[in-house]
Amino acid sequence: MSLLLEKVSYLQGLAEGMELDDSTKEGKILTHIIDLLGDFAQAYDEIDVDLEYLEDYVESVDGDLADIENYLEELDETLFDEYDDWDDMYDYESTLICNACDRTYNIDEAIFDEEGIKCPVCNGTLESIFEFGEFDDEDAE
Repeated sequence: MSLLLEKVSYLQGLAEGMELDDSTKEGKILTHIIDLLGDFAQAYDEIDVDLEYLEDYVESVDGDLADIENYLEELDETLFDEYDDWDDMYDYESTLICNACDRTYNIDEAIFDEEGIKCPVCNGTLESIFEFGEFDDEDAE
């Protein structure tokens, strides 16, 4: 029982001890005011209980969210490590092959993005050896 409910109970006891007459205007209003205070105190207690539950729930969700954030950070670091290894291995180079003379060339990515790269030997068109979308997940493993 909260302090508010105790105080309202005390007021109700005083009103009964004073033998308030409900037939008079003053008695009726005092009785109704005390009853209303009891209703407010009861509603306040219910809200207080709900608030405590919500605080516990938010703390629980916050802890779960922190666990997820830590997991994602670890996963992110692992993925970046894999990409760093890939970048070190391939060093942003692409292998191109000439359609006409079958010679291969390593061209950095900036040049590879341009269209119409010509072979310096036969002036044929260079194309990538690696075609995007050619491999699926099973081939990569």
